[in-house]
Amino acid sequence: AVEMPVIPYQYLENHDHSRLITMLRTLEEDIPSGDRGLYYKLQPFVVALYTCVGIPMLWQGQELVENYILPASGNARVRYRRDVNWENFYDEYGTATVRLYRALGQMRHAYPALRSRDGFYYHEESRIEDGIIAYRRTHAASKQIALIVLNFSDEVRKIEIPFIEAGTYKEMIDDHDRKEAYKLEITEANQKMEVEVPSHYGYVFLN
Repeated sequence: AVEMPVIPYQYLENHDHSRLITMLRTLEEDIPSGDRGLYYKLQPFVVALYTCVGIPMLWQGQELVENYILPASGNARVRYRRDVNWENFYDEYGTATVRLYRALGQMRHAYPALRSRDGFYYHEESRIEDGIIAYRRTHAASKQIALIVLNFSDEVRKIEIPFIEAGTYKEMIDDHDRKEAYKLEITEANQKMEVEVPSHYGYVFLN
């Protein structure tokens, strides 16, 4: 028998569908498009893409908040050019989103827990109705643990989650931008800790 390991292929956008941001609000102009001003609502999705089990796929222009709508059928679907608008790289929406994609890409490259096949979803602690969820990734060989919390709501949310091992856990997405590191001190295995997460954002804590 030949072992052929399978791992999920994760993506937020692809060529067959409208851009994700168009599901938030549509601007009814000559050519309808999504409202790029709502870019911040995509942030927890980006964190999930780079921290869930599987291989992330980045569709062209996704990191620039491309906002075209793809009709279900007709000439507008197959004959209209949808080039990447590279000028979006420099505006406030593109700059903020590219920063997040770069930070998460660097983290995934640096930390084996984010590339492992081991994941656990905190189904009892997560509150989908409030827009907040938590899960962890682990890498057995390095004993590295990553705990991810995502807030998809319009409000700051709190969630209490157990940490499976004692140690110091540091939030890594914004670590380079903080004057002081955001650390959680866990003194015993399975200790619960309450975490407060900004709206439409996420945190990644690593031991």
